[in-house]
Amino acid sequence: MEAYLTANDLKAGGEFEGVVLEEDMEQLSDKTLENLLKTGKELIDAYCGISFDDKIPNMVKVVNAQLVPALIQDDTKNSESVDGYSYQNNLSAFSSILSKLDFLVIGGKTISERKRSVRARVI
Repeated sequence: MEAYLTANDLKAGGEFEGVVLEEDMEQLSDKTLENLLKTGKELIDAYCGISFDDKIPNMVKVVNAQLVPALIQDDTKNSESVDGYSYQNNLSAFSSILSKLDFLVIGGKTISERKRSVRARVI
């Protein structure tokens, strides 16, 4: 299973350069980055209920890139303050990022419409 992006897509000169902070990129090996991207693919596939094989929509690639920083954030602390700077983790980061996929149209329906539909069979 390959990810929707490669590590090179997030590095300098890549299609999605700058999505992951440079400091974070320096700390991640290529193998770790590839595994994070594969994890993002699994989250996207589960959220959408399908796997994108041939032509991958750009929104899927954007979401895959945005999931990497969310995956590497430190979940052990919710907020941090240093001098005049403070930071608070977004505890719903995954759902916020994945919700961007709701507007993808697949088979004539958006992802949000596909998720709301209920398949029933009369017996």
